[in-house]
Amino acid sequence: LVRGGTLGLGSGVLVLDFNGPAFRGAESSSAELEDALSDLARRLHGDEGLLVVYVNVEPSAMDEEARARKEGLEGDVLIPNSDYEICIRDEGSSGPSSPAWEEVEWELRRLVGRALLPPPVVGGSSGPNSADLMMGMNTFFLSLSFPNVEDASPYVERMCADVDSMEYRVDLLAAAKDYLEGDGDARFDILYQQRRLRSMCRPHASRAPALPFAGQGVIDDALPVVYTVRTAHQAGTWPDDDGGIAKMFELLDLGLRSGAEVLDVESAWDAGLTDALLSRAGERYTSLILGSHHVVGKQVTEDE
Repeated sequence: LVRGGTLGLGSGVLVLDFNGPAFRGAESSSAELEDALSDLARRLHGDEGLLVVYVNVEPSAMDEEARARKEGLEGDVLIPNSDYEICIRDEGSSGPSSPAWEEVEWELRRLVGRALLPPPVVGGSSGPNSADLMMGMNTFFLSLSFPNVEDASPYVERMCADVDSMEYRVDLLAAAKDYLEGDGDARFDILYQQRRLRSMCRPHASRAPALPFAGQGVIDDALPVVYTVRTAHQAGTWPDDDGGIAKMFELLDLGLRSGAEVLDVESAWDAGLTDALLSRAGERYTSLILGSHHVVGKQVTEDE
């Protein structure tokens, strides 16, 4: 189907369900099916170059066998062989017509719409993926300082007034601290909370750019998100020793996978890690890159 042109980015969707009914059979059959799907996932992403979205379902509602399968596959198959990622909890339990599930469907459309955009042009002022169209000529964004995005819920309507985007300060999240300490669930929480932030802001976005969707219309109520991991010596809280910086680049990769409209990349750190991140961003993603550097604790001259 792929090689014949029947199935492509704009012509269809192929679902690989690693927890489908077929896995309820004999243990040997389940193992063979797992191997076959894993091999197909690698081929579709690596060999055929298809756009792949990993729908990451929180395992709390899974049986023990499914949880073990997910844990075993995630690091070797599901994450390496996908471009984007949607994290969901119990949104589907209330039915396909519920507002919670509509939110998930909208997020999938948004991710596909972003993935199909042309690459951003440095300094570009026109086109569907330009900074001017995405953020405006004079940009105002609000930096979140809540340890959990849901804490902002009572204030979101007022926060969105006259704002061009929300800055998702990952370094200030309680989940990010857990990630730094090696908590395996924190990665899911960071991605999930970003999706919730965008959803919470949607009804109140007063200035939002139109996002083309596969030539079939636009999504016109998406308040852009600036994804930031601010380090301690750059007016943030994230540790900037060697271990902390390595973890920071892991979190910036999550920003790309989440389809963040703008990825804030500090310019002061390891050149090799920075170049690798920017290369990945240019090859498979369409996020705008915001290069940043902060001088803290002293006054600088205009020349500086």
